[in-house]
Amino acid sequence: MYYTGPSGDFSRPGRTWYPTAGKTIFPLWGEVSIAYHEGVPGHHFQIGTSVFLENRLSRYQRQLGGTSGYIEGWALMQRDLWENLDFWITLITI
Repeated sequence: MYYTGPSGDFSRPGRTWYPTAGKTIFPLWGEVSIAYHEGVPGHHFQIGTSVFLENRLSRYQRQLGGTSGYIEGWALMQRDLWENLDFWITLITI
């Protein structure tokens, strides 16, 4: 599973891709966590915010997100934040 961000003008939305490669059975215990990490609130929130604030951020600030520690740390932080705010439980039970 991976994420691609929206276009600069939002004419193309951000997407979380789930290539199945012909599999028909998926271990949900791991997939839910990855879905939150890649989608909402993880990379989708991170990259969408960066695109939305493009005019307010310097090139340095936008490209700082190109390091894996920052990118993965952001997604993990958002996932944990939402869990601490009980959004995680709400979204899983929908």
